[in-house]
Amino acid sequence: MKTKPLEYKLSESALKSVNNSTNEKKTFDLSKKKNAKKGNTLIMINQETSKVSYIVPIFHNNKFYAEKIPKPSSLFIGQAYEFEKRVTDILNHFPKCIDMVLQQSPESDSKINIVKDETYHTFIMYKVSTITALISAVECYINELIPESFTIENKKKEIVGKEIIERTWNLKSKLQTIIPKIKNIKNHKEYELNVNRLLELNKIRNEFTHMKTKVKENNMDPFIDYFELLINLNLKNKINETENLMNLMY
Repeated sequence: MKTKPLEYKLSESALKSVNNSTNEKKTFDLSKKKNAKKGNTLIMINQETSKVSYIVPIFHNNKFYAEKIPKPSSLFIGQAYEFEKRVTDILNHFPKCIDMVLQQSPESDSKINIVKDETYHTFIMYKVSTITALISAVECYINELIPESFTIENKKKEIVGKEIIERTWNLKSKLQTIIPKIKNIKNHKEYELNVNRLLELNKIRNEFTHMKTKVKENNMDPFIDYFELLINLNLKNKINETENLMNLMY
């Protein structure tokens, strides 16, 4: 998955204005930026494509390194792919990390290979990180899609704009209320199906983010159910479903 850069298209007049105000003879001292307290983000303009992007130089071993700042939603999708790869790599490594074997008797064919705890816990960490990245990708993508001029009436009969929607409306409300108003969803049935799948995934993410520890009546920790759901998740399917949802919103 190739992560896309955060870029904006400059109008012909804007590009001309930039060129007219640029002093090519003036030198720029990067050394003043390495400890800058006021920020060290730089603007980069591609004259051929008329696109503007941002770079933040990293000073390492007496050299500066940088690349275009990525588009947030694209970054999180790319992150989900990387985390899923780590999950698969660790899973394939399980046979080499067996700590002990559980079975009812030596004659029994049913047995459970207990993996070393550090390996297994890392496996779970990356699964949590994958679904967190997927939810973040959709949240960012929705915010990117909302027009600056968009307004809507909330439950209090107040007219609110993009900033309030981004900060205070939850994921469900954005998907079910905002997106249908700003995008022409061609396949509503498929869209609703993918929305429901993502909201179920979001519920698992939320349970791990706000872990509840109150014991149930059956004396089982309440988060055991969500560990079961997480461990049984097919991450490749979830990544495909999330990308399909984002494509339907395009």
